Formats: sequence, structure tokens, C-alpha cells
Amino acid sequence: MSRILSYLFLLAVLILTLTFTAINVHPVQVNYYVGSQDAPLALVLSVTFIAGALLGALVMMQPIMRLKLKSSKLRRAIRSNEKEISILRTLPLKNQ
Repeated sequence: MSRILSYLFLLAVLILTLTFTAINVHPVQVNYYVGSQDAPLALVLSVTFIAGALLGALVMMQPIMRLKLKSSKLRRAIRSNEKEISILRTLPLKNQ
């Protein structure tokens, strides 16, 4: 069910993107530091959106990688503790 909803959402975004591109074909002037260039408005907005999404993903990689490293360390500690517990369970009890 969720897969169908994902496909429907993707189709809706695709249709909206195509209509947005068809409506905004007027050229705009993009000024760089060393020059300028005319480009369609839809292209300029698309490039800006993609650049922002990539920058956001890059910024979020640091906390994600930090959490994955912490998770890996905790898993190693759990394995070590489980191994120690299994060794302790096999040791005979001393009479007091």
C-alpha cells in the first residue's frame, strides 16, 4: 500500500514539475561575478533547488556519520559484554 502511495506521490511531483517547466520558459538573466548569461527560469530554479538539496544532504552527513560510529561502538561493547556473560555462566560456582 505504501509503495502505491509513493508512486502516486512521485507521479504528482513529476506532473507538477512538467507543468511548472512548461509555464516558466521565459529567459532570465543570471549575473555571475565575471559575467552574465540568459537561461530559462525553470532551469535556474531547478539548479538552485538541486544545489540546495545537495548542500543540505552534505551538511546532514556529519551527524549521521557520528551516530553510525557511535552505534558501531555500542554494538561492539554489547558483543564484548555478551561474550563475557557467556564465559561467566560456564564457570563453576565456588562453595562458601
